[in-house]
Amino acid sequence: MHIDFRAILKRLPHGDSRKAVNSLGWLMADKVFKLVVGAVVGILVIRYLGPARFGQWSLLLSWLLLLTSIAPLGLDRIVIRNLATNPDARQTIIGSTLVLRLFAGIVLYAAFCLTVYWVAGPQMLGTACVCGGSLAIQAPYVLDYWFQARAQQKYFILSQGIASVIGCAGRVVVIVRNGGLVGLAAVTIVESCITSLCMIRVYRMQFPLRLSVSWPALRALMKQGLPLCLSSVAVATYTRCDQLVVSKSLGTSVNGLYAAAVKISEFSYILPAMLCVALYPMLSRMRSQDKERFERWKSYLLDFATGAALLLAAAVSFSAPLLCRLIYGPQFAGVDHVLSLHIWTLPFVAQGSLRNTILIAEGKSWFITKSAILSMFVGVGLSMWLTATQGVLGAAIATVGIYAVSSYLTSLVFGEGTLWRQQTAGFLIPFTFWKYIPMRRIFKGWQTQNV
Repeated sequence: MHIDFRAILKRLPHGDSRKAVNSLGWLMADKVFKLVVGAVVGILVIRYLGPARFGQWSLLLSWLLLLTSIAPLGLDRIVIRNLATNPDARQTIIGSTLVLRLFAGIVLYAAFCLTVYWVAGPQMLGTACVCGGSLAIQAPYVLDYWFQARAQQKYFILSQGIASVIGCAGRVVVIVRNGGLVGLAAVTIVESCITSLCMIRVYRMQFPLRLSVSWPALRALMKQGLPLCLSSVAVATYTRCDQLVVSKSLGTSVNGLYAAAVKISEFSYILPAMLCVALYPMLSRMRSQDKERFERWKSYLLDFATGAALLLAAAVSFSAPLLCRLIYGPQFAGVDHVLSLHIWTLPFVAQGSLRNTILIAEGKSWFITKSAILSMFVGVGLSMWLTATQGVLGAAIATVGIYAVSSYLTSLVFGEGTLWRQQTAGFLIPFTFWKYIPMRRIFKGWQTQNV
């Protein structure tokens, strides 16, 4: 069986293939830049802080990222879909979304500061108050939804790129000047400010900043975003509970070792995330115009994403000892054992990101919510049990199990049998990859050469 991808791309409607490839190119350039520059500076920060202080900083960032993932209220994909299908309502959709995002950011900022004070005491409150301000400052990020709906991610990427360069330079200054955790927190909020200002500037270059807000639009967005908002809360809980459990059970120094391994794994999560962002507008339009073609693309994308993730996970797992020794040095001894296990979350993360993109395009938001809530309860219990019995390696194993439940098993549990079979086929791609090789053309070429 030979699949001609070029022919498929040519038959896609409205130039979607070219837009998707263009967006993917910008996203890849952005992520490669962040992987290279951000990784180098991130390693410097980890080595500067050491296991104990990095354990504190990582715990603080985990809680901040948890709330940051809740701040969009699950509206990002909903708004992108609405803007892609109804661009004439741009001002009302973006204006209403901006109000909701700003309100959520203020509430979450207060919750972040109070929680840090309750859990870590007053010594971490100052750092929390500084870096937590990014929750409210990121409200203008909703302007990027318009560009994502038009497959023009380059504007947000350039904005983030400028902020990342300044942020990396700021972190180096903090290390040189021994600015500590408060200095790193200040750099975090400066990055968010720069990105927001750049997004406002880019949007104003194309449109006047005249946004409108209407109660019907607010009510519709809240209703549509509720399942995905609940899902965001559940996902944030089960993806971030591991570091909280490790810190409480084994101490902040052990959490520093665990977080150092997680940092390497999370770099790889960028790849499936950018694929989904680039393809979502195309998949949404394809779903409404040609369901048969949409079903074929589901299989192609799941096979590609899962196969690439399995290959990368195997490479990182086997090279973990050398990788960790080169990156972190002797003070982080033992990180390689955690990384060799934790990196196997990548295939499930790749499938989960793509599965959720497909389900949202199909209008099945509540399925994602049910999956996330089940995974939250399973994840918290599994993490507490395995961490208590197996230590830090148990926490890594529990994380792999959590992602397996959330991204794969819930498709079968909640009745998405066809999707589950397509996901299973993706995991079997190491044994079935030959179906994508144009065997007939290779055979004909061999015959021609031997005539």
